Amino acid sequence: MTPKQKAIESAYGGAWGCVKAVTSDGWALIVQFGRASSNRWDAFGFSEDEIETRTNGRDVYWRPVELKGLESNHGWRRFDEHLPAKDQFVHVLQSGRFYVGKITIFESENNYYLRTYSHWMPVEEMPLPIY
Repeated sequence: MTPKQKAIESAYGGAWGCVKAVTSDGWALIVQFGRASSNRWDAFGFSEDEIETRTNGRDVYWRPVELKGLESNHGWRRFDEHLPAKDQFVHVLQSGRFYVGKITIFESENNYYLRTYSHWMPVEEMPLPIY
């Protein structure tokens, strides 16, 4: 099971084994082709303020609000999935602590980064002040 799948299962909690038709981004189908299913959030103990919904114009989906931002992981990338470009300024996450710096990745050091850091995010260039 991937870390993403674990996050989805954790967000659904005890309802995980009962909720049907969950997408890879954690969305559970509740209305398909205008027909409601038994997959409603309230049937699994969630209230409206604990879920988010979306529609594609035909079907309606819901998921626990804890999964908001799952598609992009809030901009964080895992070192074991993708390494930053050479000489890129990045934020890195190590044991829950943030660091900012320019890192250079050498093939021979890949294992060091995989062992030391879990996630990274590009440092976006900030606009200069106008005055």
